[in-house]
Order: sequence, then structure tokens, then C-alpha cells
Amino acid sequence: MIPQALILLIFTTASLAYPHKRDLQSSPSTNTTVCDPSSQCLSGVNQLQAGVHLTPPSSNTTFLLLPGIYTPTALLNLTSLASLVSLSRSTIAPLPGFTTTGTLGSSSAFAVQVQADSFIGFDSPLFAIGSTSFPLTTPSNTSTSSLSLSSTTNSTSIQSILLPSSLPIRLTLSTGQSLFASIPDLTFLSSSTTSSSSSSSSIKVLKTESTSCTSPCSTGGICTLAGTCSCASGFTGQTCNVCLPGFYGPSCAKCPAGCKICDDGIAGTGNCLDGRTVNSTTLASACNCSNGICLSTSTSTSTSTSGTCACNAGWTTAANGTQCAACSAGYYLTSTGDCLACDPTCASCSSPSGVCLTCQTGLSPSSSSPNTCLTSTTALSNGTFTTCPSRTFFSSSTSSCTSCNPVCETCYGSSTNECLSCRIPNVLLEGKCVAVDTKTGVCDGSSVITLSGGKPGWVWDSGKGVCDALPAKCTAGGIDSFTLSSTRSQLKCSACLSGTYLYQGNCVETCPSGTTVGTDGVSCVSCTGSCSTCSLSTSYCLSCTDSTKPTLNGTCLTTTTCPSGYFLPPSTPNSSVIVSPTSTSSSSTCTPCHPDCGTCSGSSTTCTSCSSTRPVFNSQLSTCSPSCPPGDYYDTTSSTCTACSSGCSTCFGSTSSQCLSCPTGLKFSGGKCVVVDCEVVDGLGVCLRDLVVATPTGAAGSGGKGKVLPWWIFLVVGLIVLSLLILGVWCWRRRERKRRAAQTSRFASHLHQKEVDIKLRALPPHIAYPAVPVAPRAPSPHRASFELVEEEIPLTPREGLMPPPRPPRSASRWSVSSYGSKFGGLGQIKMQKTGSSTSTGSGSERGWGDRNPFVKK
Repeated sequence: MIPQALILLIFTTASLAYPHKRDLQSSPSTNTTVCDPSSQCLSGVNQLQAGVHLTPPSSNTTFLLLPGIYTPTALLNLTSLASLVSLSRSTIAPLPGFTTTGTLGSSSAFAVQVQADSFIGFDSPLFAIGSTSFPLTTPSNTSTSSLSLSSTTNSTSIQSILLPSSLPIRLTLSTGQSLFASIPDLTFLSSSTTSSSSSSSSIKVLKTESTSCTSPCSTGGICTLAGTCSCASGFTGQTCNVCLPGFYGPSCAKCPAGCKICDDGIAGTGNCLDGRTVNSTTLASACNCSNGICLSTSTSTSTSTSGTCACNAGWTTAANGTQCAACSAGYYLTSTGDCLACDPTCASCSSPSGVCLTCQTGLSPSSSSPNTCLTSTTALSNGTFTTCPSRTFFSSSTSSCTSCNPVCETCYGSSTNECLSCRIPNVLLEGKCVAVDTKTGVCDGSSVITLSGGKPGWVWDSGKGVCDALPAKCTAGGIDSFTLSSTRSQLKCSACLSGTYLYQGNCVETCPSGTTVGTDGVSCVSCTGSCSTCSLSTSYCLSCTDSTKPTLNGTCLTTTTCPSGYFLPPSTPNSSVIVSPTSTSSSSTCTPCHPDCGTCSGSSTTCTSCSSTRPVFNSQLSTCSPSCPPGDYYDTTSSTCTACSSGCSTCFGSTSSQCLSCPTGLKFSGGKCVVVDCEVVDGLGVCLRDLVVATPTGAAGSGGKGKVLPWWIFLVVGLIVLSLLILGVWCWRRRERKRRAAQTSRFASHLHQKEVDIKLRALPPHIAYPAVPVAPRAPSPHRASFELVEEEIPLTPREGLMPPPRPPRSASRWSVSSYGSKFGGLGQIKMQKTGSSTSTGSGSERGWGDRNPFVKK
């Protein structure tokens, strides 16, 4: 019984844990009927994740329709339905990533297809196990131009891919190949194209794009289904081959924050050409401010200075809200962009001429000098003219001459801020008399900050007789060898707003040619050495003093040509202001070629040879592509696109074992296109029997070929068998112990019986077997007397006295053969009469051979 149980257990375990090799996956198998558009159907176990499920009405059978176009006749044949009406009542359940067109039951075709904007990757060969749908093109606002499946799926590998059959799609794999069609098994690529350490789990899709673009998109773009290039962040252009302003390098990275002049562009270095990266919080533009200093916080309680920007002298907030963008009252805007003070007699004046628009109170316009107004020193009072003395003014309210404020030399009112001129040594600033620095001519503006909202930034101008504002970008300055007769034209700035640079006493937005921003980051210094123009430092050359020598990375070359991978741009007129190495003196700067090019000429995107990542050269367009068109492969020997082997539809090499897809009717098998005795499913490259493990008639499933039993199954079965063997041996030993114990007991019992019997036979019979008298009974007419005696005189109990039973030799249990063989002296016993017996006293004789010595004969 134990061997049968062991055999049954082994076969049961193996049948449960011995599936087909493609069924050894985490996903459960299903038993459905799989059909293709040619009406081929096969029922059996499968793990397909491609197509749609169709369930006819009132049916327990589910059909899996593979991708393709199904005619109404084909659908009726494969479902065995009688009419289109019945077919229209069927239910459709598309698998993830698939869609349908057309209506079941109509006269038009019914199509099963991959969603038009995606492709599907599978975790197992033959489009099985888990599936994930991925977009065909990367969105234009993404930060990278590639799609990595490892960042969008939990699968460790993509082992088969299904593409929309009607769309021109190309997938770039991490192994270097380009796919143009669906492929049922990618695992062969790991051994065909990569090192021995690679595995199929490392195969990923790096980029997906359409092949419908006339000009191939560059590294920074992806061809969309509309036939246009969609650019990644930072890229622009028809083919996404250039960087947006403010972006630089092959990946078009953003220039450093706060850098006003960046070496941008696809060939740029990203260096800040103004010599430093300015803190963006101090730039005027950081707080919507034009001519002032941006403040992170404001502690002033004054309304005019509580904003986020402190304006330079003469500036205030414009009508559009931009701070420090308009001239304050009493100032006008010049053609050079500075705010200058109006004449002291004018309340307001026009820009940029400074002509008075309104006069101070009590003053009148001058017909001879439009930029000034006249004071009233004489007036008619009571019919007579009155002339006011010095340091007084005629007050219309009192109709008399009134004294000026003691600090004023002339005035138009008695207040401290209504002076027209001041007593020496003070000078006039916005109607007030203030002190002046006798060395620099800088006026003390501390008393007028709250009036203009500005900073101390005025200098004496004897030409107008007032303290005038410093230039717009100048925050500090003065007049060398100042005298009260000095004019503003002698002014030199000593400090500038953040983002501008000091050059020869002026604040400039960029340093002139032949100079660059110094190490202090605020001034322009002259280039040195062999540099004619420079940037970053005085020794980083943009052009050389020897105009025949180009520069490379800031160094003047000893040759007249650039090295491979660089080119000299066409000659352009030099500018007095340096913007970048490629826009000023560009004819003398070696510029890198575009990353897609190996070498170039004339421009960075005009390729003359290609890089290793985009090896295919288009001589007509002077561009480089990553792969050849469908049907060709890139031949590294000739550096040209060469036609695939006649047995391949697409390929990655010259041999027939380097196919990526096959012509119609041929089966794809490990990189080869082979002729088979089955009909190949169009678009999938394999036969239907490769996708389904057929179920035999009357069976629930089939074992199939290629059994693979995991090692742990052997271990489990072995442990179970060993446990049962140990249990069987233990049970057998226990039974044997019981059997031996019973045999020993019988042996002891037989031995005891023989000893008693020998002792009884040694005694006289009448002693060994005495008669037992009983009371007489009436004889029965139906019974003989001897039978009555035999019944009424029982034998002495024999239990424990008789020897072990032996095969009988006669009918008498008292025959001589019973004991005569072993006890010869007892074999012939003399008959005695019962009556003469001393033991019974009945007078009858008996012997050892009698049937019963106590029964009369």
C-alpha cells in the first residue's frame, strides 16, 4: 500500500509543478480560444496580453482576437454564430493598450489594433504576462529627449514589443538597434549585440518617434506623428538643433541665475561673460525697478521710501507701477536717459529740452529764456511802483516786500525750501540750501531724501546754479579739483548700480571691446598678453592681436586652422561691445560643432561627418541620423546604409541571423526568418501554435514539450518520499515485534502443555483420570444406555493437559498413534474391567487406547 501511495504522490506533485517553460511565470494561465484575422483558431492554455476578448451571447467560450482586421464572415465562422444579429450581442473587452474600430454585427470590417498614440511592452516573450502601454513621443515640455522604460514601469525587462502596424514608428533600443515593427522576442539581442555580462533585463527603449519628418530631428527633438519635431526644454528650431537664448551646451542647459551676459548657444560654455554671477536679489529687475537698488526688506517708515526699491536721485515710480522709472517733480528726462533738475525758478519742465512748463509761486515765464521764470522785484501798490530790496520778495498776499529765509540769497517765499539761490558756502538743492563737499562737489542730500525718495546722489552744477542728480546708473561720484565754478560735465562716477560696470568714470551695461569685467566684478579692465579682446579674465582671449590666428578655449592658437570638431564661423563686423565669444570677433574663435556632427563647416549644424551616436550621414541635407531607413542597416566598414539580407524585412546586420522583423509568411525565430509548416500571424511574426498550448480533446490541459522542473520541486518530492519511507520502516518494525512476541507466547504455552502431559502419563490411568459418579437418570427410549452414560459422566477437563493438535490418523482421540510414538511403554495398555478397577470400583475394564475409559462398551 505504501509504494502505491508514494507513486501517486510523486505523479500528483509533478503534474501540478511541471508546466510548460513559458508558463513558469507569476501570471496565471487561461484556457481560451485564440483567433487571428485569417480565421485560424486554437483552444488552449495561454498567457497572451494582446488583443480583445470576445464573448458570444449565451456562451461559456471566450475568444481572444489578435490584432488585425476581421471581416463579418470571419467573425461568424470563428464564433459559429448563425447571424450578424447574434454577433452584435457579443461583448468586447479590450486588453490594456488595445482598441477597436467598427461595430460587431455590421457589414463593415471590425479592426483590433494597438492604440494609435502608444506602443506596448511585454514582460515575457510572445506578447505574454504583464503588459504596459507607453507613449510614442515625449511631450515637448519634458526636460529630456528620451524615454526610459525603467523609469515608467516596474518590469525588470521588456522582452517583446507590439507596435501599431499602420503608423511609421521607430524605437531606439539601449542595445543600439532601431525597431520599425513588432518583435516577439528581444532576448536574443543580449547575446547577439552585447557583452556576455549583459542580459535581456538590460534592454530598454530609449526613444520613440515617428519616421514621417522630412528632415531628421536632432538630439534635442522627437519627430511627431504630424511630421514635425517636438523640442525638449531649452531647444528650439525646425529640427530642435539650437538652444533658446539663455541656454547653452549640447543639452541646452539654463545659464546660471543672475548672469546678465551668458556664453549661451548649442556651442556655448555657460560662462558668465560679465565676469561674475550677480546676486539676483540685488538686481533692479528683481523688484520691478529700473534705476535703483532692490531691497530685500525695508525698515523705513516713510511712505516714499517704504517700497522694495531705493531710487537714485531724481527718479520715482512710473504710472505703470515700475519703480524708479520716471523722473521726479522738478526733473526732466534727457536723451541719454538721465533725470536732471529743472531751473530753480521752474516748478516743472518738459523732456528732454528742460523748457519750463510751470513757474514757482509768484514767478512768471520769461520771454527771452524759456527754461527760466522771472522774479517780481517791483510791484504796483496804491498806484505807485515799489522795488523790493535784496534778500526779500514781493508778497502778493500782503502787497509788500517780505524777507527771505536767512539762508537764502534770493527766494520766492519765506520758507526754507523756497530759495532760488543760497548764501555762500551753501548751495541750492531742490529749493533748500545745503552744504557741499569742497573737494568733490557732492551735495549733502540727507535733508531732502524724504522729498524725492532717493539716495544722496547730487553734485553741484554751476551752470544751472543747483545741485543736479548723478547719472541714472551711477550711485556715487564727484568732480575732481572741484570749485564753485565747476560744472556737471566734469563729473566722474565712482560706483554703479548692480548689473552695470564702471569704465573710465562712466557706468556701462557691458564692457567695451578690448576690456573685460575685472576680478572685483564691478569695473572693466583692459585685456593683456596676446589677446585683442577677452572675457572672463584679461588673459582669456576671444580674438588675438595676430588676426590670422584663431582662439580655442581662450587661448590663441599657433596655427591658422581649428582642430577637428571645431569650425571658424564666417567673418562678421566687430562690435564695440562684447556679447559672447561667437557673436563678437567670431571669425577668429574656433566654435564646437553640433553634438550630432563629427565635423562641420560654416556653421555648427552643417555636418561634414557624423558622430558615433548618429552615424548615418545625409549628404544632401548635411545632417546626421541615428539609424538607416527601414530595410537597411548601417555598415561600419563602408560608413553607409546597406540593404538587409533578402530573408529579412528589417535588420541590424548583413547576415540572415540578424533580422529584426520578417517578410509576410516567414516566422521570426531568434533573429532569423524561417519557413514553417504553419500559417504565420500577420504582424506578430509567429504561428498561432507558438502562442497557445493546445488542449487535447476531452482533456483539461496538456503537458506540452520542453518541461522544466525547478530544483525546489525535486527537493520537496524527495523530502516527502524520505518521510514516507521512514514511516513505513517504523510501522513494519512495530508489527514484527508484535508477531515475535505472540510466537514466543505460543511456544511457551506449548512447552508447558507437553510437560504436564508427560507427568500425567507417568501416573496410573485411574489416578490420572478418576471416574466422576453422577446420579442416575431415567433412560430415554430414544437413547442408548452407553450414550446416556457418556453424556452424564463427563470427561475430566483436558484443558492444559493435551498435547498440541496434530493431524488425526484415526477417528479415536485415544488411539495408540496419539502417544505411542513418543511413549512406547504406554502404547499397549491392558484392558481392565470396570468392576475390578481400584480407582473406579465399577468393575469395568479400560485401557489407554479406549475411546473413553469411562464409558462401557
